[in-house]
Amino acid sequence: MGCASSTAAVDGEIIEETCRMRKKDNRTHRGLRDKEVARACNQDFMGTMTFLTQVQLFKRLPLDQHPMLASAFTPSWFRAGQDVIKQGDIGHAFFVIRDGEAAVYVSNGTVPTQLVATLRAGDYFGEHALLRDEPRDATVRALTDLHTFKITREKFTELGLVEQIAFAKRKAIVSRCSTRSKEPSPKTAEDRELIGCALKENKNLNMVLGNLFAQMVLDNRFVQLIDVCWREVVPAGTDVMQEGALIADFFYIVAEGSFEMVKSCNGLDGSSSLVTVSRGGSFGEAALLCLVPQSATVTAKTDAVVWVVDRHNFKNILLQASVNKIKEYVKYLDQVDILSSLLLDEKKAVAEAFVELHFVRDETIFQEGEPGETFYVLYDGEVAISKNHKEKVRLEASTERHMVQFFGQGALLRNEVREVTVTVISEVVKALALDRQSFNLLLGPLDDILPRTPKTPMTPHRPKATLEVRHSHQRSRGRIIRSELTRIGRLGCGGVGAVGFGQH
Repeated sequence: MGCASSTAAVDGEIIEETCRMRKKDNRTHRGLRDKEVARACNQDFMGTMTFLTQVQLFKRLPLDQHPMLASAFTPSWFRAGQDVIKQGDIGHAFFVIRDGEAAVYVSNGTVPTQLVATLRAGDYFGEHALLRDEPRDATVRALTDLHTFKITREKFTELGLVEQIAFAKRKAIVSRCSTRSKEPSPKTAEDRELIGCALKENKNLNMVLGNLFAQMVLDNRFVQLIDVCWREVVPAGTDVMQEGALIADFFYIVAEGSFEMVKSCNGLDGSSSLVTVSRGGSFGEAALLCLVPQSATVTAKTDAVVWVVDRHNFKNILLQASVNKIKEYVKYLDQVDILSSLLLDEKKAVAEAFVELHFVRDETIFQEGEPGETFYVLYDGEVAISKNHKEKVRLEASTERHMVQFFGQGALLRNEVREVTVTVISEVVKALALDRQSFNLLLGPLDDILPRTPKTPMTPHRPKATLEVRHSHQRSRGRIIRSELTRIGRLGCGGVGAVGFGQH
């Protein structure tokens, strides 16, 4: 019996020790699992932070705020075909795409829902929800399985990001659907040949676009333009263009019938007929290119049929610029003071909207007293600026010397008549043009953009003596006072103290 008791005691000690060992092993395994989980969480956090800080929108944030930014965003997943946000809903969150693709759709009254943009990794949407209570202006739908990062308005405000992040204006996403275009009409081989010949024989296009015109033929842009044309019937007596009007939405090619172009005579009563445009002729291209006032009234002499292309397609197809050209145009914009507050994405959008124009000796780019609607960047050639028929200054630009000039920038800000006349005095002048309507469709009124930067006045004042002309090489580069710098972040610490960087 004593042996039995001793054996039982030993067995109990063995069982107790076994239990202690198992508990210790479990704690060890749990500790290992906890470390693995913590390590995975840290890796996810670092991955999130690295990704978000590479997004163009957040690149200006100081380095010490990157962890705070990453912790504020939460991951969200959507299946292909699922709506992330819906047009008309009140929004409370902002999204950045981590992986996948999404489509942006807009419906505008009676206009059918249209696809206006495709978003990919690094793109963002829903930013208006961070700033104000207003309905979503578009629907964003996942095209593939979509991984996003999301932040709510409350968190965005709590972290003080409102004052540190400037969102690019993206009015273009909504405005594209307001273009008064129609569905392309079916075309026979004869129709396509007629439209193609009319484009190639248009003298204004040949003259204004210069060498670019031949390139457009080679890379099939004319074929694209033919594809989007639609057919319209015009009754006799109908005015399709009015002299002096700034409404320039369409380019016309005559398929049947004829039109009369009439221009008022200066200083005389009545009107004089300029020309009759019949089958194969075309009109409306000059005002579409740079939004100058219509130079004549065009009236259908007989019942007629025309092929029509809208302003948006006309410019986007004919005047597509290469990636390298866009980068070059952005550099030009960096030298325009009135546009200094634009973000990089906005400058790219403006650069893509530029129209490249060529002018010849003695040609007038714009005339004193006419409505000012277009801004010009001169990048090659020389022009004379005159007022009251007296030359005031000459501007020369050169691609070889990387010297550009610009004039007419006030047209982007206000609707005033031109104060000067700009005339070509070199053999050829090459310039980029952007009208106020295109700028407003892309980014909204310039007045709304200027207040972003405290140093930029609401209504920039430029003395009349400057004749609304700016020389790119006349920038002031004086001493910068430390108190004028805005702190951006800290680069590190060394033996002599901390090293930071700031923005002037």
